Amino acid sequence: MSHPIAEKASAELGRAATPARVMRTVVEWIERLCHLDEGMLDGRVLPRAEVDGLYSELVKLTRAAFLRAAAADAIGAAVDRLEQLPVYCRPKRCDLAEWVRTAEAARAQPVAPARTSDVLDPTVRALLAMVAAEPARHRLHAPASPDAIAQWEVEHRQKLPSDLAALYRVSDGFSLFLGNLQVDGVAVRMVPLRELELHAHLVDEPRRRSRAKTDQARAGSNERLCVFDLGNGDFLSCLPSSSGRTLWIDDWHEVPSPLRFATVAEVLEHLMSPERIDAQGRWYAGLD
Repeated sequence: MSHPIAEKASAELGRAATPARVMRTVVEWIERLCHLDEGMLDGRVLPRAEVDGLYSELVKLTRAAFLRAAAADAIGAAVDRLEQLPVYCRPKRCDLAEWVRTAEAARAQPVAPARTSDVLDPTVRALLAMVAAEPARHRLHAPASPDAIAQWEVEHRQKLPSDLAALYRVSDGFSLFLGNLQVDGVAVRMVPLRELELHAHLVDEPRRRSRAKTDQARAGSNERLCVFDLGNGDFLSCLPSSSGRTLWIDDWHEVPSPLRFATVAEVLEHLMSPERIDAQGRWYAGLD
């Protein structure tokens, strides 16, 4: 049976939704491992037998959480955070250097994309070519499985647009134009499935079914999905519909407004366009 403190750690690490939040929680539990090195935790002296079992569980949990954060973190901030821990914050019986080596080895592995629809194929090929040409600036993730997509749809009571689901089957999120400073050094990011949320959930308000007739009014629906993170809480969002028509929404401004895009392919073409790069080499959204 798992130790109650390990169960608490598992719950806290599982609730952390973003790589940055995961790393904050990982570091907190690494500090507790340092206390366990001295046989103490939360001000209590623990029996050696209890310390050994708990120590093993906590190392396993924090290592797994760190590797999850590192895999989802496009710019290496998770690895940097771990490497920058001072000596006195490094547990004696925990090989943090091995964690870093494992994370970096995983990041070096090429991603094999899944087969996509004929409509999305040309744009995905362009995306893959852009990533291959400048891997230091663009990063894909491992594909989302059909089961993961189906589970997301059940949990959120929302069907993903078919072309968006197809893109997640290519890469479960991605980061483009690294080195820009909009999103922790990333210009544009497709959020992974575990971060994909309805706007209602992000702002912690009840979900409301929209009865609006016009696209301008529908754009404000809190059932819209915040898909592409453009920085500072700004998104390109989409609102699926039972008719199969997806409304893409500019959440860049204070008032959400409909966009001309009808498909994921059109959104990607816009995001990847050379016209998005200004004279100083910086990426910008270009939605005005």
